[in-house]
Amino acid sequence: MYMFLVAEFMEEKRYMNYSLATYHTKDGKEYNYISYLYHEVNDRGDEKRDTFTNMEYFIIDVKSDIFNNIMESTGGFVANMTTRLFEKENLDVSYLMLVAIPQPNNNFVFKFAYFDNEFNLLKTYIDNNYNDYKYFKNKFKDCTIKKSGSVFELLLDEKFNDITKDISYNTSCDFDLIVDGQPINENVILYFNDVDLLLTPYKKENLARNNIEIDHFEFKIAYNGIEFVYLKGIAFDTNGDTIKNFQTVAEYSKKGIVTIEQYKKLKIKELSDYFGYQYDGPISIDDFSISMSLDFAKNNSDKFSYSPELLKIKTNELDELEK
Repeated sequence: MYMFLVAEFMEEKRYMNYSLATYHTKDGKEYNYISYLYHEVNDRGDEKRDTFTNMEYFIIDVKSDIFNNIMESTGGFVANMTTRLFEKENLDVSYLMLVAIPQPNNNFVFKFAYFDNEFNLLKTYIDNNYNDYKYFKNKFKDCTIKKSGSVFELLLDEKFNDITKDISYNTSCDFDLIVDGQPINENVILYFNDVDLLLTPYKKENLARNNIEIDHFEFKIAYNGIEFVYLKGIAFDTNGDTIKNFQTVAEYSKKGIVTIEQYKKLKIKELSDYFGYQYDGPISIDDFSISMSLDFAKNNSDKFSYSPELLKIKTNELDELEK
């Protein structure tokens, strides 16, 4: 079972391929998990690839000289989850495990698990941001003592119960967002009509100044945002045209810049004045877009609907099933 997505933002193309796979434990049991392949290509052709699963773990030796050398120049979130936490909670930590916990749906969740020198569990924290997991994995790769474990093997030892208790044994590739009674997938376009919920007063004022009205937003699943998996949406006016980013900016709305032609003319003049010669290069015109976390989307799922075309298809499918 394979699912595939291509998302294009500015000059980058981002792909996520994911599929259900089966893990066989040493005691002969089988468990489903999700295998991911993330692929990013920019306009220069540079590629980034990343493979991971929702059941893997790795262990960092936090007593090592390499770890201590890294932390001498590291602060922020990394320090908050390591050295600052050790001091604040008075924890004598020897090993830090970051372990993915399979969920009922396509949602990457992992735990920070802290152990003493005899591998007794001291504390755990939960996180649902793959970018955090990946950052730790790369930053501490030279002091990682185990790089490719499986959370299902931890089921064999009771000392890991506080880690394994949250495993879902019926994981799926569906996303944890239900619209009109059905889980969404990466192919659907979702309509969101509650414009006031998404627009700041600043944006509303700039649009209203030139009588531009947003009719709705259209969202799709996207990847590698702050939360890695999220919804990316663009705005449409009452004529079915996309709202442009410059139309939401006071600098341009106060000058009465409404159309693309007006905006291009203004930017060409500004660039020509700046360079001292007539600029005849490209002018970037970006759609006004909004990013939305899946958690926010789930809390407001009643405000979503399927696109009219997809809704018609789904209605026909239901009619056929009833027949």
